[in-house]
Formats: sequence, structure tokens, C-alpha cells
Amino acid sequence: MQAFVRLKNNGSEVVALPYRDATQGNREEIISFDPGEEKVVPWDVMILFCGDPSVTNKEYWRERDEAINSLHLCYGALSLAGPDSSKMPNLEARSMDGELIPTLLADPLGEHLVPSAGDTTDVGRLQAQIEALQAEVRNIADAPEAPDVDNETVNVDDIPVDKPSRAKVTR
Repeated sequence: MQAFVRLKNNGSEVVALPYRDATQGNREEIISFDPGEEKVVPWDVMILFCGDPSVTNKEYWRERDEAINSLHLCYGALSLAGPDSSKMPNLEARSMDGELIPTLLADPLGEHLVPSAGDTTDVGRLQAQIEALQAEVRNIADAPEAPDVDNETVNVDDIPVDKPSRAKVTR
């Protein structure tokens, strides 16, 4: 079963891309959105037009950055000077229930992937703990050293010292 989403063109220009539907024998068609038009489309079409919201950058592969560059290239917004976000379409993706889907167009930095401290899920609670521990570490690092309250002096002669000795060997 294929998931469907609602795509809406909030921009002032027509957005059109070719789409090859694998479920229909690789039949190719042009899907276009007039300004203000909203359509119910398969999840794959949303990924084509807006990018996959679950793509992340990894230590060994900058997959999200590559996907954003691919979108810029697809819309003719990538030049030698770099990506030009002003040429990107203003598309909004929503689930069938009306919940906003943070696609690569809407959230290129992936801020939706990082849970907030107010999140009530397990990951959100862990994020809140991490932020609390980081604040505690900053407070400890910024605190001045505790002064010697007793002003005691220690006599060095009273400190025991290990003396070298020979181990007894029996023959």
C-alpha cells in the first residue's frame, strides 16, 4: 500500500516535473502544480518535488546535503556560485490528516530531526537530560576554584614515602 500526501503550491509560478510511476509499468507523466493548487499525490511524488524528510547527514556521508543540492539542480537553482534558494518553489506537504510534513524544501537544515527538550517522547526526555548536563558542565567550568578555608599547612616530613626494597628470592 502506498501512502498519499497533499502537496500545495504556495508560490506564484507553475511547478512541473516528470515522474516515472513504477506501479504503472514505468509510465512517465508530467505532474504540474499551478499557483495555489493542491493535489493528493503518492509519497514518492512528494519526495521528487520536495525531498525525503527522513534523510540525514552521517559522519561518513553527507546524504542530506547531497539531496538538497539535487533539489537545487532539479529546479535550476544550483550554479557555480552555489545554491540559490530564491529560485526554489514554495511547496507545502501535509499528511492526509493535515499534519505538516517537514520536507527538505521546508527544513533544509533538518531542525525537525533534533528533538526539543519539551518533547515528551523518550528521545525528548533524553535530549532534556543532555541539555541539563551540558548546563551543569558549563556552570562547573565557569565557577571559580574554591579557596582553602582552613588555611592549613602540611608538613612535608609527615608524608610517608615508599622506599625501594629488594624482593626476597629463594633458591
